[in-house]
Amino acid sequence: MLNLSFENINLKSDFEKFPLEDVYKAPFIEHLKFDYIKKYKNFEHIKENFDNFVIVGIGGSILASQTLYEFKYCYQNDFSEKKFYFLDNIDPIKVSEILLNIPFGKTFFIFISKSGKTLETVSILNLILLELKARGLTDFGKRICFIGSPNGEFFKLSKKLKALFLPIPINLPGRYSIFSHAHLFNAFLMDLNLEEFLYSAIDSLDKDFLEKAYLSALFKYQTYLEGKNIQVLLAYSSLLEKFLAWYVQLSSESLGKEKKGFTPLKCIGTIDQHSILQLFLAGPSDKAFQFLTVEKFPKDFKFKKNKKTYIYNLRGLKLSEIFQAEAKKTYLALKQNKHPLSLLKIKSLNESSLAKLFLFYMIEIFYLSKFLKVNPFDQPEVDKSKKLILNFLKL
Repeated sequence: MLNLSFENINLKSDFEKFPLEDVYKAPFIEHLKFDYIKKYKNFEHIKENFDNFVIVGIGGSILASQTLYEFKYCYQNDFSEKKFYFLDNIDPIKVSEILLNIPFGKTFFIFISKSGKTLETVSILNLILLELKARGLTDFGKRICFIGSPNGEFFKLSKKLKALFLPIPINLPGRYSIFSHAHLFNAFLMDLNLEEFLYSAIDSLDKDFLEKAYLSALFKYQTYLEGKNIQVLLAYSSLLEKFLAWYVQLSSESLGKEKKGFTPLKCIGTIDQHSILQLFLAGPSDKAFQFLTVEKFPKDFKFKKNKKTYIYNLRGLKLSEIFQAEAKKTYLALKQNKHPLSLLKIKSLNESSLAKLFLFYMIEIFYLSKFLKVNPFDQPEVDKSKKLILNFLKL
């Protein structure tokens, strides 16, 4: 399913010295279970009673759900009557655009925060509660779900409001919470194939998969030691844009400690070939590159051989062939310029490959944390900045 290769680098692998048991003890694997699916059978009435779903969170609490949404409603062409809205920022324009246009009576709200104290999420929560009360929709138990720590503020508030609460394991940071209620509940509401999603992740956990994640981590660590302080992840699929945003947070918050870590840079092909490739090819040699490509597309266009095309003779070509040629030629150009390269191929985008991608990069970051000797599961400076904001606002 995942094919990994490298160029312009000689990796010195020491994989056998890293016990597999250490990876299996990581919280994002420890909590990877099927139990969630059984619980969701009790919530079918939510999907039956509501057509609109507003998901409120920020960063790791929402990016994976946005990735799954893009896949489900764009890649699978699922244009059902259900509508999903993501409030992932407190920009007043975006908030008003959604809250002034949704039918509150037919909308279910999901609030996600591990601590239940995330200022942005709490601010929007209060706006929505005020709007619901103004409309006399105070039966919160039917309209709201809180997702957070079992002992957090959302748990306490759910009791007061008699609303649904789903726990995130205490030792599972938000950016690692893909295989928990934080995102699986939203995937359930989107009608994703959760069995395939979870089974594929669990089934991936063999030595070969772990070694590929290790080699990907080694590539980034080795090039980092050689002065490549910017690690570019270039995905050739527009539907992986939120996935790349999730990876940037995962890498930054997990590794950026004790003056260590590199800067992850997300790029989407072919868009960013026209904005940043000049810098990649002729700018400072401070970057390593990992390409992420998809081999097969469920939908495609082909220019008929008997129909005239303009400017270029595109007859007989598929749009996917042009797309993939762009990826290959960009890869080749970087290779010829002696940049270190890694190529991760997936056959197609589906529940199985998405689950594997999430798991692959979490394991990669886990290995990188071992190389850098940092704790991948905390974010002390972020926590300090949150306190500064609260003190500034006198909250």
